[in-house]
Amino acid sequence: MGGGARAVGIDLAWLVAIAGLVAAPTLLRSGEHAGAPLGLLLDGPPVALLAVLAGCCAVLAVRPRLAARHRAAAARETLTRGLWLGLVGSAALALGAWLELVRSAYLAFGGWGTPVDAWLYGADLWVLPVATALQAPLAQLGVALALAAAALLLPVWALAALAAAWTAGGGLLLAAVGDTLRPAPPGAPWGPTAESVRVLLVGDPWAALMLLPWVLVGMLAGRLLLSARERGRERALHGALLVVGLLLAAAAIATSELALAHLVPAVLPLGDATAARELLGMPGVLRAMGGEPVLQLVAMPGSGTAAEAVRAGGLALAVVGAAGLGGASAGQRARRALAPALATGAAPVTVLLATALVHALLLAVGPQAPALVEGWSGWAVLVAAALGVGALLAALRADAPLERWMDAAALRAGGPLRAAEPLAVALPDERSISYAVRFRAPAEAVWQALTDPRLVPLWLPDPGMPMTRCAIDARTGGGYRFEHRGGVRRPVVVGEYLRVERPVRIVERQWQEGGRRPPVTASTVLEEHGGVTVLHGHEVFESQRLRDSVLPQLGIPAAAYERLAALVERGGGDAPGHDPVTVAAPV
Repeated sequence: MGGGARAVGIDLAWLVAIAGLVAAPTLLRSGEHAGAPLGLLLDGPPVALLAVLAGCCAVLAVRPRLAARHRAAAARETLTRGLWLGLVGSAALALGAWLELVRSAYLAFGGWGTPVDAWLYGADLWVLPVATALQAPLAQLGVALALAAAALLLPVWALAALAAAWTAGGGLLLAAVGDTLRPAPPGAPWGPTAESVRVLLVGDPWAALMLLPWVLVGMLAGRLLLSARERGRERALHGALLVVGLLLAAAAIATSELALAHLVPAVLPLGDATAARELLGMPGVLRAMGGEPVLQLVAMPGSGTAAEAVRAGGLALAVVGAAGLGGASAGQRARRALAPALATGAAPVTVLLATALVHALLLAVGPQAPALVEGWSGWAVLVAAALGVGALLAALRADAPLERWMDAAALRAGGPLRAAEPLAVALPDERSISYAVRFRAPAEAVWQALTDPRLVPLWLPDPGMPMTRCAIDARTGGGYRFEHRGGVRRPVVVGEYLRVERPVRIVERQWQEGGRRPPVTASTVLEEHGGVTVLHGHEVFESQRLRDSVLPQLGIPAAAYERLAALVERGGGDAPGHDPVTVAAPV
């Protein structure tokens, strides 16, 4: 996440989600807060916030594809993100299940007490705490995100209808699917795999089908945020999310109280209201009885009912809105002070897994030092560990490895970004191409976007190859240097300005550092008429073969010019959600 107000707000919301998730194995471990107001805030809403943010960020990640009306590519990219996240989250769970199976088979052949048995037992003890210590359902969240990817094909109104319908009826569907998927017979060779699938879809405490309505709500919030950003009403939308989220949570709690007091005792033989509340409040009871329609009005943490989906989802929306308002109010000094916290929120998967590993280490010494794993002190230790990971990433200016690999896989699946409208080109001779692009902005604004190192990273790089460092010396004899990030690649584009006439003409030579292709000579001429600027581009290649090789890829610069048009016609400023860029000294 980057430097715009929206990005700061989203990163703050991620930090809140992480702080809430680490409460599960610490503050909620002893059960003393169960049923108390603090327990109701920490049991369920952090997971809902995790899912809402995943859906929201999935939309923000594919915003250029949505703007170019390439919804199928956006859906492919989101599907890949979900599958990748599901693979990472389920790896430890699946490994633990298979280790247990291998150990059981080994013991059946008389391997009890051998070094191999001790190694298998020890490995299992390490794998399972890392997979489950923080109660962060990354595997289930990945499956839910993959299932929700097709929702990006829908218009906003249809997405809203789908989110509302799944929130209202998802609990009944969860109960029906849970009744259908039964555990595999003991000793079945496919048992661990089948059990993993069942746990991912309908298992306790969290299931992909339970998280799906929150992911859809997050996608809807992301679409609305993009629309509000275009209209300059982002702050108003954050305020609306805060108010609507609180109202939804309050309505769900009130409905649940009324249902427990009047409807549930009248319909089901659970005794009076007090007995019904005590019984349904026991872990897993309401989830097991979720097929009863009247119980969908009862909000209990982890139950998967419609009322619980609204309660936890409403609180999650309120956090997103509040964090967005806070991010919009944060100045540059506050953002610098919050850099470690924002870096923590910008790398949730890496931070959660690293903190889970820390918690697994602490569990090993827990009997000797219970304060490290229980209560407020245990919670503070895990929050400090999470902030420590973020501080390290911020100090090193390093990309979070898991997020970087996920982005690289998703962007590769989505394919190169193409423009909504093709770039019309002419071929004046065998080695050159010419084109013209129209902007509803003065020539000075276009020139500024072409030569300002603070603005160039907002429109020039493809989303799959974001710019991390930009240095420009826009004068005759000067040059530029653009450093990019694309998965494990770090391409660098270098250029030399042969002629600069502000704000009319640029002639340059460009090449990729370490690349095999010879430089390309390009000229850019700006003509303004009545507030409309026409950019005339002309590029000369070393040979016809090189010229022809770039013709199929002209959708990429066309998409860049569309982003440039959106930037200059909006009047400049931050592009929504761009990555942080180092503005270097002139080359």
